[in-house]
Parts: sequence; structure tokens; C-alpha cells
Amino acid sequence: MTATLEIVTVGPDLGERIEKQRRTATRALRRFREGLEHGTRPEPWVDVALPAALLLADVCRALGLDADQRHEVLGDAGAAFVADLQEARVSV
Repeated sequence: MTATLEIVTVGPDLGERIEKQRRTATRALRRFREGLEHGTRPEPWVDVALPAALLLADVCRALGLDADQRHEVLGDAGAAFVADLQEARVSV
């Protein structure tokens, strides 16, 4: 008596899932750029100077990262900078 192993595929394969994630990230980053273009008018968005931590925090938001993931990306110093800036905006 021989055992037969049957492989059943459920859902997309790894390559398809990775490609879908890339497309999703690309769309999110494109929308982020479009928001920059709109928000900086009449100045060209490519000429806007801003702190790297703030830009990176906005990219994290555009990608839909949660608070823990954003903190991991920004590190302690970047997360503190962004938190201080947000606190300053609320108190104004």
C-alpha cells in the first residue's frame, strides 16, 4: 500500500501576493505624491523643504502602517520629533 500526497493550492501563489503588495504600495505612494502636489500649490512639491522624520512619518501613514509599525520605522528620535510637532499643532 502506497500513500499518495495531494497538494491543493488555495489562493494566489507567493509571487502573485508579492506583486499585489507592490501594486498596493505603488498606488499608496502615488496618492501620497499627488497629495503633496496639491498641498504645496502654487509651489512645486519637489522644492518643499521639510524634516526627514516628518516626510517618513507621512509615508508610513500613506502605506497604512499602524502606530507600532510607524514607531519601528521612525525610531525613538523620529517618533519623538513627530509627536512633539503634533502636540505643538494641537496646542496652537
